[in-house]
Amino acid sequence: MEDARKWALQLAEEIDDKVAELNLLDGVESDNLFPATPGKACQYCSHASLCIKSVNVAPVRVDDRVDAERVAAEVIRLEAALSDMKDNLKAWAKDNGAISVGDSTFDFVPSVSWNIGAEKLY
Repeated sequence: MEDARKWALQLAEEIDDKVAELNLLDGVESDNLFPATPGKACQYCSHASLCIKSVNVAPVRVDDRVDAERVAAEVIRLEAALSDMKDNLKAWAKDNGAISVGDSTFDFVPSVSWNIGAEKLY
């Protein structure tokens, strides 16, 4: 428990130092202060959209039905774009091998599906 407390304290101090430095920069390019470190933790991070460089993702507010419909449409578009990106990675990995990014690895893994009728399952 003590090791975890020390780790959290050290991390908080590093973040405070970077935030102070960021405040001094006043709008100057500051990507090197908080570099994106892609990995499995990104799927749980509420700030992951801030790291995306290839797609402009702005913070989204939903205050009424019009906003909700606009955001829903954008989610559909982003999911389609994500599916296309995954297909491109699968094709590349099939021909060239696994792609490692941080603590994650993308690889081509063939899948097998079975279609078993309800009568046979019974």
